[in-house]
Amino acid sequence: MAKETLVNLLLFFSFFCNMHYMSFFRIFLLLPLFLFASDSDDLKYSDVKALMNRVFSQHIDHKKMSTEIIAQSFWNYIDQFDPEKIYLLESEVIPWIQKDDLEWMQIMSAYKKNEFGAYLELNKVIQNAIVRSREIRERLYKSPEALFSATPTPIRETFGTNVQDLEDQIKDLIVYFINRQKERFGQEAVMRKQSAILAKFERKMRAFETSYLFVSGSGQPLPETQQESLLVLHILKSLAKSLDSHTAFIDKTEAYDMRVRLEKGGTHGVGLVLEDGLEGVVVEETVPDSPAGRTQKISKGDRIVAINDKLVKDRSLEEVTDLLHTDEKDAIKLSFEREGGNSVPIRYSVTLEKEEIPAQEAHVDTSYTYFGEGIIGVITLHSFYEGEAGSSESDIRDAIYQLERIAPLEGLILDLRDNRGGYLTQAVKVAGLFITNGVVAISKLSDGSEKIYRDVDGKTTFDGPLLILVSRETASAAEIVAQALQDYGVAIVAGDDHTFGKGTIQSQTVTEGSGSVFFKVTVGKYYTVSGKTPEEKGVKSDVVIPGPTSLDGATASLKEISISPDTVEPEFLDDLSDVQADAKPWFLRYYIPKLQPPEDYWSRILPQLVKNSQERIKENKNYQIFLKTKAGQEKEEGEEDEEEGFLLKRPKNSGVNDLQLDEAIQVMRDMIRMEDGDK
Repeated sequence: MAKETLVNLLLFFSFFCNMHYMSFFRIFLLLPLFLFASDSDDLKYSDVKALMNRVFSQHIDHKKMSTEIIAQSFWNYIDQFDPEKIYLLESEVIPWIQKDDLEWMQIMSAYKKNEFGAYLELNKVIQNAIVRSREIRERLYKSPEALFSATPTPIRETFGTNVQDLEDQIKDLIVYFINRQKERFGQEAVMRKQSAILAKFERKMRAFETSYLFVSGSGQPLPETQQESLLVLHILKSLAKSLDSHTAFIDKTEAYDMRVRLEKGGTHGVGLVLEDGLEGVVVEETVPDSPAGRTQKISKGDRIVAINDKLVKDRSLEEVTDLLHTDEKDAIKLSFEREGGNSVPIRYSVTLEKEEIPAQEAHVDTSYTYFGEGIIGVITLHSFYEGEAGSSESDIRDAIYQLERIAPLEGLILDLRDNRGGYLTQAVKVAGLFITNGVVAISKLSDGSEKIYRDVDGKTTFDGPLLILVSRETASAAEIVAQALQDYGVAIVAGDDHTFGKGTIQSQTVTEGSGSVFFKVTVGKYYTVSGKTPEEKGVKSDVVIPGPTSLDGATASLKEISISPDTVEPEFLDDLSDVQADAKPWFLRYYIPKLQPPEDYWSRILPQLVKNSQERIKENKNYQIFLKTKAGQEKEEGEEDEEEGFLLKRPKNSGVNDLQLDEAIQVMRDMIRMEDGDK
């Protein structure tokens, strides 16, 4: 097996969605690490200890297995299966998380022998809970009118004490799902397709449950080797999460999603974009000049029913997508159907050759609004990426140049609200667009070594009023940019009260090699030029502008483990202590004279900016409606508010995202006016 290597620090992001229609984001900073892979894609019990030892060899805190890690892993196993508390009763959970020391020692001893019977027994409890849940859901489906007319209520955060509690919780989840479908497809369409909506929900639930039941998508028991592999993956995920919130094992599907979002280039496929329709997986679009687009046979809304003659009509979007991704053949046969005359479906098949498909997702979005004799630009960056087709740094620079060609760029808003990370090198370069020279990030590994990341080009692309717009989902690389520019005083940070709070470094195997499982391991922390890390607390906004995620609860599980934040010495003056002697003359001549000095102008006028913003939000009726809605005081559309005396007209999505951006633009107008007044 090749020797492990640690190379340039990279920052990546990924997301994981469970089949309950709830999305849980995991954000991480990564270093490439050699991929562990067994001779077979199927994991074995013996792989658990071998893989965990490799994780321990790099982890910042934990270097060997302990009873504390074992005990935490059983909670994690339960929480990963049942985060919404819709399957298990409190009486079924307690025996697995409240064992005495002797019991944990016995499980620890079995672990050392590659024996995992306790986890298998827990999984049997889970399997019985799945059977019970399916029976409850079947009963609820018999009264669709009660489901389709109900109002969603908050999902309970504790395990139920009886079966009625479970039924109430499951009903709430179904109602939540139905209302999401109403938002997406419209009230009338959903009410006409009630049975299809319930079938769609059930498909999602069963797709999630199969990996715990050890059955195929059609419900047939898997071979014993595959059953063992699934159990091992669940064990690995629960053990890794016991070390800290960001260490994790990642399966092939999750790894594929991560790679696609990291690389600005393309993917190998047929150019077909699918979505979850009312009655199955349907075509959302075909990529122009792709195999799917060139056939001119496939239309938007066509339902996919088979892949290489394997029926997928009753499969979830996740299962269909996974089948398309994992099929290694160069040619793939796809069968579709669409509605025909007299409600008789038209069926057809096409065979397509896979090829490289250019990335279609926009990485940077640009807009602007006129102000005075110029414009205020808005650049939305969705991730920090790089590839043969370009990078986040070059795309933002180009976007700034394009804005400047329209009119004088009086002020710029960099929108990072949905940005959950990417390459650290790109975070440094993006921050460097707004400072001359200087330290942007500092990494500190478990062995005590540090590495400093600098911007060294000596120039700025934009040096006018700058606002970084953030949310509680802004994470990792995006937090580096926000905090570094805030440290230097060249920008103010506005939006939710704080960002996600991710300041740790992970090693990872996702971008190298192949296999059935990948992992990421927390090996250190990162800091910005002020010596602060965003770990746990996040980046604090200078001007709080409430948004869709502002009033949400904590994003992490109550029992997740975090790495304690600390500080290092600030590096504004940069003593070049890490620079080799033969390189120092260049730094002393070209780098040091153009060091970005910390500025205090925006901090001096910040009280007035905050006051102005708070007054506008207080007087904005739409904003007040939004805040009441987020606080749980939601009224029906069109219902009159007795205190305010106006109608609560809330179209789909309520323009909530725009409310936050609109106020950010108002803050930027204040910044420009105040700067002009002081000149």
